Amino acid sequence: MSYYSILDLAWDDSDYPKGSISAKDITDAAAPYLEASGWHSDVLKDIESATRGFGSSEPGFNGIPSFALIDMLQQISRQLPNVTFFARGLGEEFGDIWLRRFRDGELLEAIGPLAEEG
Repeated sequence: MSYYSILDLAWDDSDYPKGSISAKDITDAAAPYLEASGWHSDVLKDIESATRGFGSSEPGFNGIPSFALIDMLQQISRQLPNVTFFARGLGEEFGDIWLRRFRDGELLEAIGPLAEEG
């Protein structure tokens, strides 16, 4: 587990009944998870950074392990139905790389963290 992570988050909202979603929709969906987890509100800034597109986010999520980030993303996906989320995580450690695809809170695809495989 890395201390910092880079998270890239993209989505396909073409089937979302309310139209396009925004970074604010995602941070609003994440807020209850943060509160329940006792995470600092700065994590919302890290999430917003992750929504800027692949390769544009900066290290954040201080001390939050990849499995917790993945769980949070699954919770976000449950709250935004008919949206497919694509997440790529990269930690400081060489093998701390993972990919996830969610829709309606269901895990559709999972790769990594590579450090835990093998």
